[in-house]
Amino acid sequence: MAVYNITTSGGVVVNGFSTPISYRTLGFGSIGVGGCADTSITYNVSHAYNIGDTLYNRPKALKGILRRHTIKKIRTENTPPMPAPYPPGHEMCRYCSYPPLYIDTYNAYHNEEDLITLTEAETLVENYNLVQAALLEDHVMNNC
Repeated sequence: MAVYNITTSGGVVVNGFSTPISYRTLGFGSIGVGGCADTSITYNVSHAYNIGDTLYNRPKALKGILRRHTIKKIRTENTPPMPAPYPPGHEMCRYCSYPPLYIDTYNAYHNEEDLITLTEAETLVENYNLVQAALLEDHVMNNC
C-alpha cells in the first residue's frame, strides 16, 4: 500500500516501496479569469459654492446692480449629458481643466469667477456709486 504526502515544494512523496520515490511536475501556460462586476466611480471635483447657495452676479455688481442667483445644480465635465471618457488627471483627458458650471434656478449657466457673495457685491456696488457720484460732482462743478 502506498501513502501520498504533499510536500512544501509542490511535489508528492510516495512511500511504501523499498525506496521512497519523489516526483515534481512543472506547469507552463496562463490562467484566464473572466466575469462581470458592477463598479462605481466617484470623482472629487472641487468647487467654491454648493447647491442652494445664494450668490450675486459680479459683472452686474460692477455696473451697480445687485443680481441674485440661487444655485440649483453644479455641472462638471463628468456629469451628464456628456460625461468625460477619462477620469480627471488622466493624460488622455482633454477637457478636465475646466472649472464647474453653476446652473441657477432660472437655468442660466455661470462660471465660478462670475459669482460672488453678498458682501463682495455690496462693496462693488458701493464703489460704483462713489465713482458715479464723483463723476457727477466733477460734471456739475466744471459746467456751471
